[in-house]
Amino acid sequence: MTAGGTVTVQATGFAPGETVTVSMTGVEAPLATVSAGPGGRVEAVVRIPPGAALGPARLELVGNRSTATADLALEVAAADEPVPEDADSRPALLAGIALLTTAGALGAVARRRSRGHPAP
Repeated sequence: MTAGGTVTVQATGFAPGETVTVSMTGVEAPLATVSAGPGGRVEAVVRIPPGAALGPARLELVGNRSTATADLALEVAAADEPVPEDADSRPALLAGIALLTTAGALGAVARRRSRGHPAP
């Protein structure tokens, strides 16, 4: 994970509907607050602060009512280029999804051909 980049975290075990705070070791302000779903599941996309200390770090999710916790170990690396605070990571995510979709389709065609079935 690079300083200034984003990461998606998912966790379960929180009270349904409760607010969950996402924090990072060495960073004073919370990175995000999200609401747990009906089953107590949360998902958050958080930005690793550009000035975060490099090396091992932990993201911690804490339920504000239940005090349930979940944590994630990660390694913060230097970004090759400075990442603007308002940078949008959606183009890279969409490119990755498109690549996986294409790879899956090619794999299906290859499997059909290896079994003697014509390609669609």
